[in-house]
Amino acid sequence: MNTRQFLMFFLACLGSSSAGGQAVSPNPEIDSGVATSTAVSVLVDPTVLEVPAAMVDKYGTLIFKDDFERSESQEKTDEIGNGWSTNSKSRAAGNKQVDLKNGAMYIFRHSVADHGVSVTHPAEFRDGSVEIRFMLENEGDSLGLNFADLQFKKVHAGHLFKATIDTNRVELADLKTGVMDLKIRELRTAKKLTAEQQEWLKTKTKRFPNKLETGKWYSAVARIAGDTLSVSIDGKDIGSFSSEGIAHPTKRMLRLAVAKNAVVDDLKIYSQSATAATNDAGKSEPLKVLLVAGGCCHDYAVQTRLLKEGIENRINAKVTVIYNPDTRTDAKFEIYQSDDWAQGYDVILHDECCANVTDEPYVKRILAAHKSGIPAVNLHCAMHCYRWGDFRSPVEPGAANSGWYEMIGIQSSGHGPKAPVGVAYVDAHHPIINGMKDWTTIDEELYNNVRMFSGVEVLATGTQLQQPNKKALKENPNAKPVESKAVVVWTNQYGPNKTKIFSTSLGHFNETVGDDRYLELVVRGLLWTTENLAADGKPAAAAAK
Repeated sequence: MNTRQFLMFFLACLGSSSAGGQAVSPNPEIDSGVATSTAVSVLVDPTVLEVPAAMVDKYGTLIFKDDFERSESQEKTDEIGNGWSTNSKSRAAGNKQVDLKNGAMYIFRHSVADHGVSVTHPAEFRDGSVEIRFMLENEGDSLGLNFADLQFKKVHAGHLFKATIDTNRVELADLKTGVMDLKIRELRTAKKLTAEQQEWLKTKTKRFPNKLETGKWYSAVARIAGDTLSVSIDGKDIGSFSSEGIAHPTKRMLRLAVAKNAVVDDLKIYSQSATAATNDAGKSEPLKVLLVAGGCCHDYAVQTRLLKEGIENRINAKVTVIYNPDTRTDAKFEIYQSDDWAQGYDVILHDECCANVTDEPYVKRILAAHKSGIPAVNLHCAMHCYRWGDFRSPVEPGAANSGWYEMIGIQSSGHGPKAPVGVAYVDAHHPIINGMKDWTTIDEELYNNVRMFSGVEVLATGTQLQQPNKKALKENPNAKPVESKAVVVWTNQYGPNKTKIFSTSLGHFNETVGDDRYLELVVRGLLWTTENLAADGKPAAAAAK
């Protein structure tokens, strides 16, 4: 397994619901919840855990655990900590629905809630297992493991598949190709499913009778291997279910979804992919990064050094620098003259500033590498490269002058004055920015946003107070400063292979590029595009120093 192939692990939670006071079959539409916690999740370095070898062989490498042996500072709202979030703010008017007591996590639906409780934790995995102790206190209670990927937009609320346990049975369901598929869900809501579709949906769920006592602790293991989900309780195999949705390549969220009440403890997450990477760690090659820099308007001689040292000091990477000292806006790079220019590299870091390069075949050669699957990280003036035609107006997808913008994900045509930019992160769950704090740059340039393409996920916005220029003051001597806002950090999926792209429009001055906060952002972007970033923002084993 090489560094580009490596995926860390994650899990997802419980899914069930009820109506009125009657026990009903689990409701697959438990949502993802709203992230309210700012705590950083605890992903565990397997080298520091005393895990029995037999356990590692059976389940994989332990990458997360929580025994809930902690207390809260107040009792009015959810305060789980350790990276957990809930949907209580959006679904229960902020009322408390999760309580830590007696060394366990008690989950209960508040009387004002309009939805079941969703308790979430981020992580990522392909194949792996989750182990959990649980107790159902009353008949009609249930607990579901709902595996999700919020980045996958073809299903409702990221639902992929679930395992739901109640006092009478275990239900396994493929939600991705079943009831949570957006087209299927639309037809169900409109009551327009054909008889054939209804019969087909029945094949997406499998139930296994299993009687449990109320008020008794049990231990359950849900295991994912390829397209198969299996569940055992207290060491007894309850059942397995195979369906294509279970094989979704990246599970990103563990949801503990509770319709009424449930108690959980001693949760552990194991990753088979992490085990493979750990076994190969001793022979992992460095991440091969190609940094292309040069052109107009920036101190690239210094900034390439800052980037190379900043990356190589933080992760297991080798940065090759292609620097063109030409300071014109039409500077070109000899490496781009070859069709296989990106061969041998895991990721390309574009830091060029070549606004007036309008050679369409030249640009197509650059983009061909990224369309084929080579990830890209784009910095600052890369947003203003390779543009022609009416680039100040929104370009149309597929147009001759839209290619570079479609790769980046956001079209920008210019920037404001050099002034501090307040950076505010907007998706606390995304591994690139997990645990990172808002900050304000020194004088920087805030790039505008002319158009945003589909596939973009916004990670941070920038706000800048812009003083009136000479023209504005001439027209109005009393003109006031204007606050301007734009997206400054984002990801994109590009081309038929949905190549991962990370971009930030920040990075004009050396002081910004050398800032630890900026370098950490760039490094995480590199790791994310190459699938070497764990859910807590730390490098995966294959890319760690």
